[in-house]
Order: sequence, then C-alpha cells, then structure tokens
Amino acid sequence: MPLNEVPPISVLVVDDEEGIRGLLSEALRQAGFRVLTAPNGENVPQMCRKEDIRLVVTDLVMPEREGLETIQALRREFPRIRILAMSGKFIGTGLRAAQMLGADETIAKPFELATVVSVVRRLLDQDA
Repeated sequence: MPLNEVPPISVLVVDDEEGIRGLLSEALRQAGFRVLTAPNGENVPQMCRKEDIRLVVTDLVMPEREGLETIQALRREFPRIRILAMSGKFIGTGLRAAQMLGADETIAKPFELATVVSVVRRLLDQDA
C-alpha cells in the first residue's frame, strides 16, 4: 500500500446464516470495506481486541452468544464501535431492545444489500 493511501475501514459481520454472512461480506467488500466475519457473538470481543474494527453488523438471534448479549458486551468494552443490529425474528421488540442496549441503528430482515451498505456508510461517517 502506498504511504499516502488510507487502509480500508474494518467491519465485522456476525450472523449464523452462512449465506447472509457471505452476501453482506461481499457487498461491503465491494463498497470498499475490509470485512471480517463470525458465525455468532461468542468471539466478537476477542476479535475487536485483535483488530481495529470500527463497526459490527450483528444478527440478534444466533446460537452460542446471541446479538443482544453481543451488543451489551461491545458497549461495555468498546463504546466507540458502531453497531448495526439486524433481525428477521422479533422485529419489533428485538430491534427496540437492541437500540435500548446500545445499537446505533437497526434493520429488519429481509433487507436490500444497498440499504445495509448505505446505513454502514452513514454510521461510519458519523465517526469522521
């Protein structure tokens, strides 16, 4: 990488559905982000300690450690990381709970990939 080039912003996609994880990862890579992935929230804090992750996109309903627990853990240890919570189940109550626990934004599944990319860009622009 040339000296004056800024490295891409790192985004972590957390979803137990491999297909959704893959689609989101590809869309965010095409938008210029560096993307890491996890199948659930269990290792998210460790990943955030090791990598300079600026935003986490997390599903709410997952095995091992689900999204609401992940959001709480991130807010305690990494208050500056942006969080986008998404869910196809418990859309009303689950997404409201995610915001109450610290998610910066929520989105219901199914969603348009362009919408997710737009929300991610907006959330990261707020950091600038």
